[in-house]
Amino acid sequence: GAHFLAIDRRLRSVSASEGAIRMITPLRPCVRRSGSSASNMEGVRIITQTTDFDMEAERKDALEERASEMEKHTRTGKWYGARTLRSTRLLRAAWYVLLGCLALLAAIRIAVQTLVYLSSLQIHRFSLEDPWDGSAAAAVGGTIAIPVVLPFLAELDISQLDIMYDGRALGALRPEAPLSLRHGSKVNVSLSGRVYVLEPRAFRALADALLHKPWLQMELQSELVARVSLPPTLAAAPLLGWMLQAMLTVSSVHFYQSVTVQGANGLNVIFKRFTLTDGEPLQGCPRQPALLRLPPPAPQSSGRRLEAGGEAALEPAMQGVPDCAADRPLDVELEVSVSNPSSFEFEPLGMLELIIQDQKFVTFATCRTQQAVRLPRGNSSILLRGTVTVSPGSESQFSAALTSYLAGEPTQLFAAFSRVSNHLYHRALSGLTVPAVLPGLSDARLFRSVGLVLDPGWNMIQLALGAQLRDGARLHVQNPLNLTVAVLGLFAAVEYGGDEIAQVDLPVVDPPIVMAPLWSGTPDRVFPVRLSTSMPTLETLLAQLAIGAVKVRLIANITLRVGNTTNTIDYAQSGVRVVLG
Repeated sequence: GAHFLAIDRRLRSVSASEGAIRMITPLRPCVRRSGSSASNMEGVRIITQTTDFDMEAERKDALEERASEMEKHTRTGKWYGARTLRSTRLLRAAWYVLLGCLALLAAIRIAVQTLVYLSSLQIHRFSLEDPWDGSAAAAVGGTIAIPVVLPFLAELDISQLDIMYDGRALGALRPEAPLSLRHGSKVNVSLSGRVYVLEPRAFRALADALLHKPWLQMELQSELVARVSLPPTLAAAPLLGWMLQAMLTVSSVHFYQSVTVQGANGLNVIFKRFTLTDGEPLQGCPRQPALLRLPPPAPQSSGRRLEAGGEAALEPAMQGVPDCAADRPLDVELEVSVSNPSSFEFEPLGMLELIIQDQKFVTFATCRTQQAVRLPRGNSSILLRGTVTVSPGSESQFSAALTSYLAGEPTQLFAAFSRVSNHLYHRALSGLTVPAVLPGLSDARLFRSVGLVLDPGWNMIQLALGAQLRDGARLHVQNPLNLTVAVLGLFAAVEYGGDEIAQVDLPVVDPPIVMAPLWSGTPDRVFPVRLSTSMPTLETLLAQLAIGAVKVRLIANITLRVGNTTNTIDYAQSGVRVVLG
């Protein structure tokens, strides 16, 4: 630009000089015409021509120089224009590439989110271990179904998986590692981490449903990162690998699944082994008392009583002294069979304290485990020990349960969680109950045989007077329980051929008959028997007894004292042998 200005100034100076000369030329007519003047005029002409020539040459050089400069400038402008055009094209191409990348990223995000929405998750195992105050280590196993087969290995990076039940957030699982999806389709997945309980009431509601329902619904949601694992050859490429990995990593993907998990359905609790034993005696009392005298209970036999003056002379089998065993509690030992079909397992659940109740929630016993209990999936056994604690006014319910037990019939009970050593599970389970079944005692035959003691002379006098026959009987009995049992009262009806032929009625057995645990034998005592049958039936019975034994059916009502409880049970037994003597 400065060079062009210099050329322009030179052209302007040349034009100015030319103008000045032209201004001198018109003065030529004013010069006088003389010889000297002619020569002067010639000199001026020569000077003028010379000057014009020089100025014309200089002007031509300036014009040529200016043209050269302009040509050079034109060439430079064309170069800059071409360069600018190429830059514009490159910028436009880069813009298109950027738009294409953004569109591709949006398409990848939409595709990933759609695949996550269309996927389905099934949980087969939810194991809880190492429980703390508000959390537990978790291992989750299941199956995830993706509707397509992925060309690359894929994984989901989950920072926190929220767990909800019944519309309430109860906790969060924080996984330790990404969830591998492999190539999609149907994949077995596993996720491990730690579950933090955020809402104890929601966790308790889940525990309640888990114990009692066969199936339950849970909701899982999270904001996760989906990424693709590139093949080693592409991942090793310095720039391409980084770009592909960045494009195939999608963050803030919304994950929500409503999953159906299997519940425990009551755990199918069965008291596989039920053992009652004598508890620890009071200080200064023997462990297995051989002597016992208890205050007689109120008569509870069926309203049928022995008439006055008809009681035969009895020889007491044992003379007793008070105390020692009157208020001894009963110890109970349970081996509980548990079936856990649910998706959850607890390793461990902790030390348990259970309260055994009947269907009316009357407490029978309080039992505890001696060590931490595991609750895996499938079948397992739990050993509990405790004490029978029958509250006042609940003796009839306990008697009914004891009657069913001795009759070999199952008894429906309930086990209530009273205390769990782990605080996390205690808040969830305390107060919840599960149904339990107490199987009846198999082959509990209380009466082995009956020895009928007849007095023919006295019987002839009674028959002559038209009175009922009154004789005696010795009972061969056994104690099927592993604890001391005292018989306080007895009524037994004897059936033969479908007809009642005799009764044994002792509302108060004094002194009581005390049977040691699992004892079998014949007490040294004769029980009064009243024969109440027709003469033909009596003759047939006596004729068969003269040949050998006959079998009868006994229907008894027995008042027992076990531990610190008095119980009246109804008992029936068929096939009891009756012999003479």
